Amino acid sequence: MLTLPERVRFKKQPYLSLRSRLSARQLMTQAQVFLAEVRSELQSQQVTDYGRAFFRYNLFAPNGEMEIEFGYFTPRLLPAKTPFRSAYMPGGLFVSVQWRGHYDRLREVHSMLRGWMGVMGCPPEQSPGADGMAYACCLNIFHKSILHDPDPANWITQVAYALPAGSGSAG
Repeated sequence: MLTLPERVRFKKQPYLSLRSRLSARQLMTQAQVFLAEVRSELQSQQVTDYGRAFFRYNLFAPNGEMEIEFGYFTPRLLPAKTPFRSAYMPGGLFVSVQWRGHYDRLREVHSMLRGWMGVMGCPPEQSPGADGMAYACCLNIFHKSILHDPDPANWITQVAYALPAGSGSAG
């Protein structure tokens, strides 16, 4: 089930992640590996109060590859040793939907949301380049995942795109 899109305001939030460039067919396998590595790094830093897992899509290349950060929101900015990245997720105005169901439909969820944003005249903050389409902030945030419940019917993923500054107000 897909909710209707809404404008929401996100606060700037620290996170720890691993970044990779990969194809769509590699995504779910690598996500399990990378998220487990980030959890392990969080445990090695004795951080137990970390937040939700996320994917941050930075780039969609013409050849089908994607540059993605796989990470967890953290209570504070953490020290990061290579290959980990510690940074702040930008705050600001986003357009967001929630998807309840299996991850194999998230590509369609993204397509539907970007289409709605185009029709409504509120495109995401993005910039085309020789390497592909770069997004200021495009997220999958896993509110309820396979780690919480083995039944995909109960998985809840928030898909969100940052809007350019000056795009109006939330709500």
